[in-house]
Amino acid sequence: MDNKNSILFIFLLLNISTFSQTITSTVITPVKNQYVSNNIPVKASVKSTYQLTSVIASISGFQSSLIYNSVSTYFEGSISTSGLHLRDTLTILITITDILNNQQSASVNVIYDPPPIITIKEPLNESVAHTTLPLKIFCIDNDTCNVIVGYRGKAIYTGKIKDSISTVLNFLAYDGTMDSLSVEVWDTRLQHSTVSSLVYVDTSSVLQEYY
Repeated sequence: MDNKNSILFIFLLLNISTFSQTITSTVITPVKNQYVSNNIPVKASVKSTYQLTSVIASISGFQSSLIYNSVSTYFEGSISTSGLHLRDTLTILITITDILNNQQSASVNVIYDPPPIITIKEPLNESVAHTTLPLKIFCIDNDTCNVIVGYRGKAIYTGKIKDSISTVLNFLAYDGTMDSLSVEVWDTRLQHSTVSSLVYVDTSSVLQEYY
């Protein structure tokens, strides 16, 4: 091959992506304006002239690789956004790259709304109730949330929480028991969180067997 033909071959090789490359993509899930939370399942339809080297889904600085599913024929995965605490409209961006370094992207706007983050400050785990125990819980959320505190399958406190609740729980009806005190919180979009703390109830002056 003479120099002229060599230069032409190299020129065509370098510019093959410009003349013939094709990448098309569509975000299948989530759909536009869908409410999403800390773990976002993502599914995309991708077609390419050349072999792909990566399909990356990202949102607000978090990203994850999508893997081809031969059964569904979609690229699938999920983005973990643990630690992202806001409620806002955000964009999921899917970036596709082929072996010639051609890129194409697709995007969809979603409404990010993580579930409430709740912490039980009181009672401490394995606390003993002598008829009553203080309840102090903190909640991080943009909403005023509904809260139910349960013990042995019954609600012993219901109310609303914005930032914190401080009250006293009565365990007199549960003398001699041991169980988890559960705190369940829902925001206005029904995002839900549950935490628990082990409680013993003993109103006597001597130790009893718990069941």
